[in-house]
Amino acid sequence: MNRRSLVVVHVERAEDEYQLISARLATRRERTLYEENSKSVRVAKPARARKRSAPEMRPEYDFSAGVRGKYAKAFARGSNVVVLKPDLIAEFPSASAVNRALRAYLKGKSAHRTA
Repeated sequence: MNRRSLVVVHVERAEDEYQLISARLATRRERTLYEENSKSVRVAKPARARKRSAPEMRPEYDFSAGVRGKYAKAFARGSNVVVLKPDLIAEFPSASAVNRALRAYLKGKSAHRTA
């Protein structure tokens, strides 16, 4: 089985609203560290620290409230994480409500094709 791990950086904008900053495949070392200790991944600092002339991180990015591994279990199960906007959360308060609506939409769409 070919397992892939992602390193995802996101910021929480509001309750239940997140902005994806970046995502990339995890290195072999990061994946091994994650599998060894799924509660917290600590990546060793590189042997040689690179000297940077200017900071690459924008000042408005604040990761102090970031949560490591928040979606790791869902990703491991093969789920897709979809973030709903606040106006849709009122109509779809749970994952099952979203799934029911999508299934009804797809059923109607396939019935429309066959007609």
